[in-house]
Amino acid sequence: MTNATLARDARDLQERIQDGPSNAGSVKVHSLRVEAGPDPDDEQALFVTLVLEPPAPGQVTWPIDDVLRLRREVLSIVRKSDLEVSVYVTLTPMVDD
Repeated sequence: MTNATLARDARDLQERIQDGPSNAGSVKVHSLRVEAGPDPDDEQALFVTLVLEPPAPGQVTWPIDDVLRLRREVLSIVRKSDLEVSVYVTLTPMVDD
């Protein structure tokens, strides 16, 4: 797979995910990015990072069922994209600069 193809796949996947779920229960996605790079086996891969808005007031973290639902929905989009590379999905909290 060429770097140009991988970059195109990253852009396409980011658009598909942006058109998909923006929240799951109380978990809200602030932003996302899809980057291409080598995985732990030095194979080309795509890395999806969902940046989550802070948990609801009074909560230390997000409900696990909501987090898992959001992850499943994103992985469903990945599977439907029929990509030829591995895709890794990470959820991370939004941090104030």
